[in-house]
Amino acid sequence: MKNHERIFIIIILVLLVFPSYARKSSSNFTDSQEYENLKTAVTNHGTSIANFQNQVSDLIAKVQTLNGDINRNYKKNKDQNKALSDSQIRLQTIEDKITSLTSQLLELQSEGFLSPQTTRRLNEYKIFARGLEYINSGQYGKAIKAMKTFKTQNSKSIFKSYAQFWIGESYYMQSDYKMAIKEYQYLLKTNSRSAKAPTALYRQGLSFFHLKAYDDANTFFAQVIRKYPKSLEAVQSSSQIKRIKDIQELQRQQNLETNLIQ
Repeated sequence: MKNHERIFIIIILVLLVFPSYARKSSSNFTDSQEYENLKTAVTNHGTSIANFQNQVSDLIAKVQTLNGDINRNYKKNKDQNKALSDSQIRLQTIEDKITSLTSQLLELQSEGFLSPQTTRRLNEYKIFARGLEYINSGQYGKAIKAMKTFKTQNSKSIFKSYAQFWIGESYYMQSDYKMAIKEYQYLLKTNSRSAKAPTALYRQGLSFFHLKAYDDANTFFAQVIRKYPKSLEAVQSSSQIKRIKDIQELQRQQNLETNLIQ
């Protein structure tokens, strides 16, 4: 599956979440002000995703053009390969942001809005959401601190495993991939049945990918496909495995050309 197909799947998922999200929330909340506040948050998420989608469209066109140029002429591909790599990194960055926002919407749907039967549960979510605000504004150090504090003060909260996921995600977004791998692994170790488990496992694979440890990345992507075959992360993992194969093939071609020149 190509990059743009993967992005569109994520966007379609978001669009599917919005209607049910609004319907369920309106029937469960008696406090109209709380509902309106959270509905505004959803709208803001949707606006952010739409903006990222526009950036994705431009990048996809550039990546496709560069891919075609490189496939036609390996001997003159060094500058093109760098441009392609830069575009793919930008594309991955935008995809990561879309995935982050989508994950937050799914959290709201599955936990925050489905049946918040007590004020305590709603209050827990509001505290948890402060950490998400730091993440969305790029204040990852504050987000890590907020999520750790939330875990300590709400050890039995349904949002505890989510907080752990966002700690890993904050490191990931700062390109501290080694710490991200560690924090994602802690989530998988302590709560393997968490709704965030497929995403955490996939993010570990992506972290190894960014570290250019391609064999390790493939191992984690394969685990995602095996453990969660019907998940969106499984589709994304298949695409990443294909991407790694293309990168390794390009590297092999470049090495052959270098040896011929020498």
